[in-house]
Amino acid sequence: MGRQLNFFMLPEDIAQFEQFVKTHPNVCFIEERQKTRFPQFVDSLTDKQLRLYLVKKENLNELTFIENAEQGYWEVDQSVYLPAIEFIPSRFDGHILQRGRLFYQTSYYTREGWKEYPTTLIKWGDSLLRWLRKNLVSDARIPDRLGNQAKKWISSIEPVIECFEIRHSKRN
Repeated sequence: MGRQLNFFMLPEDIAQFEQFVKTHPNVCFIEERQKTRFPQFVDSLTDKQLRLYLVKKENLNELTFIENAEQGYWEVDQSVYLPAIEFIPSRFDGHILQRGRLFYQTSYYTREGWKEYPTTLIKWGDSLLRWLRKNLVSDARIPDRLGNQAKKWISSIEPVIECFEIRHSKRN
């Protein structure tokens, strides 16, 4: 079980969200794919990663990684207890804006049945969702929330709106 919010944000919108995330103590960002079974950190949510995890430093030792030997990397194991918040940043190339997502689990399954995540992790995730809901805006044409800069960009073009992306109808 989990909670999520899908959004469209330009890098400036993501940077604003990152400022809020960093107000929480001991937060670090790690890549989904690692060169080793040990966490590799990134400095910013705007780094060009496919998927990042927001993790409190005190929870780093609870992360597990699985090896993909064929592809030559380790990745965060999502099939077990994951004391982290998944962040998939929107991608923007000047013409296409791809949807992003914030997601976290509130419970997980073990042999003994369903277990709740720690209240501190759920409250932290809830605070991030509240910030996004408060600071991102709506547009009647788009089912997901928009960053302010994304909304300005969409307003300045003739958008083609699809499920996972918004693109400029007149690509140069």
